Parts: sequence; structure tokens; C-alpha cells
Amino acid sequence: MLLKSYNKTYQRKTASVFTSVEIETFLGNEKKSPYWLARKAATVVALAGGLRCAELREINISDVKMKEDGSWIKFTRKKQRNEQVCSQFLVPYPMATHIQVFLSALESHIPGVSGSLIKGTPPTNNKDGNGKSSRLSTRLWEFTFYMTLAKI
Repeated sequence: MLLKSYNKTYQRKTASVFTSVEIETFLGNEKKSPYWLARKAATVVALAGGLRCAELREINISDVKMKEDGSWIKFTRKKQRNEQVCSQFLVPYPMATHIQVFLSALESHIPGVSGSLIKGTPPTNNKDGNGKSSRLSTRLWEFTFYMTLAKI
């Protein structure tokens, strides 16, 4: 890294970040399928809580409490060395309506549903030849989960 930075043509790579306009456009689209409702809910929860992907995947439906001021979400922090720290945050209205719509659609399709709020990893740890989790199997599992919801 240090040697590269002395090169006059070196351009440092930076992570791209969504703008507030792009996020508002995504949340404002009219798609109502379970697939898109889940993504909108995940976007709202992740942005409001500043969550890591692993933290988002571990939030259960029972961790979401709808109140008059919005959605209170309880989660366990990651990267806290050896201790588990539980926190909670508020997703205020009108952003909380995306969570409410997703949960009501989920409840109408599967009464008494419980478990993860967002399905992001398969229930088994599928490994490829290199010993790494297969992204394709994760994506296929996630796709079949939401398509099953759409057919119910």
C-alpha cells in the first residue's frame, strides 16, 4: 500500500455509498411482492441501526416491537471481543411502515411465523471445494424462500 501510494498514477479505491436520494427512490418503488418487501424492511433496519450484515441476519421477528413512535428493534452486537452486548434502537415513522407492511404480509402468508426477520443464509453450512460457504447456494436458498412466500 505504501509503495503504491508513491506512484503518481495510483488512485485510491474507496467504497461506494448509496445517496439519500437513491435510498428514497428504492423505498418509494411500488413493488409489493414478498421479495421486495423483505428488502425494503432490511434496508430500513440496517440503515436506522447502522448494523453489520451479521447483526441484521440475527434479528428475529420477536425482536421487533411495534410502538406508537415506531419500531423498536433489539439486537446483539458483533465484534465485541468475548462479551455479548445487547442493544436496541428505534426506527421512527414513516420508515417503520416498511417493517410493519413486511411483518403483516409475512403473518398473513404464514400465521404464527417466527424466526429470523431476514433470511440471509441457508440453514446448513454448504461448503464448496475450497472449504468456503457457497454464495450461490445461499442465494438460491434465499430465492426459493421468498418465492415460496409469493406462491402461498
